[in-house]
Amino acid sequence: MPYILLENGNGRTQREFIQIVAKINDIDIDFTSVDEETMIIASHDSINGNYNKFLEMFKNCSSPISKEEQLKSVETYILSNELKNKILTLIK
Repeated sequence: MPYILLENGNGRTQREFIQIVAKINDIDIDFTSVDEETMIIASHDSINGNYNKFLEMFKNCSSPISKEEQLKSVETYILSNELKNKILTLIK
């Protein structure tokens, strides 16, 4: 998938997408401790196949969420009923 650099909003969109995917997978990610420069460098490095900065960043700003929060996230963000049912079967 090509990576598109947008001058405004790309970082916010990226963080929101990552937070949603994480919550569906029972993880909370709090990006408040991650500065813009760190995110840009990690993103740039990942384009070149180096994910070390992203991995370190996620390790430092993630924590588990309850099963109830995970189920709520699946119900909220997964729009396809077929996919939603498959995910709910796996995590229950």
